[in-house]
Amino acid sequence: WVAGMLSQNSAIHDKNDVVRGVAAAVVKEYGANRLDATVAARTAKAYQLVYFRSQIKSLRKKLDEIPPDYKPERRKRFENMLAGYERRRAELKKLSSSLDIIDYLARYYTEDMAAEFDPAFFILFKQLSYRFFPNLCRSLRISEAEPGVVDEIKRVAKEHPVIFLPNHMSNADHVPICLALNAFGLPQPKIAAGANLFRGVSALALPRLNAYKIRREYVGEGGFFREIKWFQNPIYRRVHTEYLRWGWDHNEPLMFYPEGTRSRDGRMGKPKLGIMADIFAYARELEKTMYLVPVSLSYTIVPEDKEIEAGRTGKEISHRDLLSQLAHLDKQYKEYSRSEIDVRFSAPVELTAATKSRGKMAEDVMATVAKNIAITPTYRLAYALVKRKDEKGAEIFSAETIREEFAVVGP
Repeated sequence: WVAGMLSQNSAIHDKNDVVRGVAAAVVKEYGANRLDATVAARTAKAYQLVYFRSQIKSLRKKLDEIPPDYKPERRKRFENMLAGYERRRAELKKLSSSLDIIDYLARYYTEDMAAEFDPAFFILFKQLSYRFFPNLCRSLRISEAEPGVVDEIKRVAKEHPVIFLPNHMSNADHVPICLALNAFGLPQPKIAAGANLFRGVSALALPRLNAYKIRREYVGEGGFFREIKWFQNPIYRRVHTEYLRWGWDHNEPLMFYPEGTRSRDGRMGKPKLGIMADIFAYARELEKTMYLVPVSLSYTIVPEDKEIEAGRTGKEISHRDLLSQLAHLDKQYKEYSRSEIDVRFSAPVELTAATKSRGKMAEDVMATVAKNIAITPTYRLAYALVKRKDEKGAEIFSAETIREEFAVVGP
């Protein structure tokens, strides 16, 4: 209770209420059109049974490979997961009514997806971050693109849904951004996070930090279903939309990465319009006013720099949990006396029912993000090296030959 009072979030909702509310909205949406409901239910049921079969097969294989006397707690965990998938598969197979299938899957997907923000855990996580990752936290620099930006964000957030839109450099981006939001007295937003991040300790920590899970992977391991992704499941897609709408109905802030995935080479990607389409549809259909806040993020050292380079050869690089990533980043920043992580907030941009093009607005927001990125020393050096590398006879790694270019890059 005390933690809730200290939190900047105006309302904190019980996960069970969220599941019931979202599932009811999905059933109501399909209940108005029985033909759509029939097609969606059959498609989603088929995809979900394939997913259950794939997970059951994978878990049985893991159990067969684990020696009987090796880590009994791990075997028990796999056995519990296997029993859960087998139970779910049996329950789903029994359902024949379209609306019963939709209700069952809507509840299942929302339970899997929804964040479960815990203010007390967030306060504890913040304090432990400063204690165990001092070099990372000491390197954090937060700023406004112009005076008064944060006060303006606070003002509009009291009455309207606010969407924070940062560029994406690392799987750990949400940590410095959330610490910056908290330092400025801004509410902790609901954060869209890929399912690949929910591993190890992260699976427990992320939902309590208000991160919700988005599944982008394929529903099966082989054959036709190897080409089917979760968002091609109509019920899953509708659940995601209604989950966002439920939050906006309750004036919850949201943060997601418009690029969809982290940059592998430092360049900003083009904005993807999936969630932007949901935002525009919500504002238009309900005649709501919403605000988009550009957030510019830059690192002296990207946490996964070596892993990203390894990823160019096809290696899996999303294998660390949250604490491992933070510890790795803290160690890197300890080695450099001058290093920084810059988080800069720009003025909120109004979006109304009259706003015309989501593509144009998304591009304008990302242009603002790019314009206000703080230029770190490594950015300057990279720019100078790239500028010199194609010059005939240039000594790329000579400080004397690139000093002039290095000095004039950025403010």
